[in-house]
Amino acid sequence: MLRKKEVYTTITPIPGFIPRQLAIDILHSHSEVITLNPLVLDHKPIKAPRDAAADEYYSTWYEITERVQFIPGIGKMGSGKISFNGCFHDMPWGLQTHTYAPMNIDIRIKYRIDGNQPGVEPPHQPEIGMAGLGVPVDGLYLREDIEIRCNVTMTSFVRTQLKAASKEMVSRIIKKAELLDAG
Repeated sequence: MLRKKEVYTTITPIPGFIPRQLAIDILHSHSEVITLNPLVLDHKPIKAPRDAAADEYYSTWYEITERVQFIPGIGKMGSGKISFNGCFHDMPWGLQTHTYAPMNIDIRIKYRIDGNQPGVEPPHQPEIGMAGLGVPVDGLYLREDIEIRCNVTMTSFVRTQLKAASKEMVSRIIKKAELLDAG
């Protein structure tokens, strides 16, 4: 089976009224991050698997259940449930995840709240090569460094799902901030 490794970065600006710590707190709420994927039906905390990598063993582990459409066009009859494990590791700047999905799909994502908080922090010096990705000159943004390892035929599907989830994540951060702001 031909496996492909694909690495890319996605940048999504965060509105100026959202403080850095709130955005990071939402990333540290693992349930929020897991349920962003519209295919997720359920998730529950689990102990680290025996074969977990040494640097992932003490992370927070979840078993995630999704509904996947195996045969398109015939609705629920052509779908099934799959379960897999993922680890979540909180960092001061955001979150690292490593998902071991079925069909030998291996996804590592670093969610980083980057940039500056307007009026609170001075503008940051941008990294080389980031201008082409849409990094805002001023303000916070969600940076996702994504690494996918899977069968060549699955790469496009997995990438599309992840891009949709990142847009949903920022909209949830905005909604949560608005609710907290309203009191």
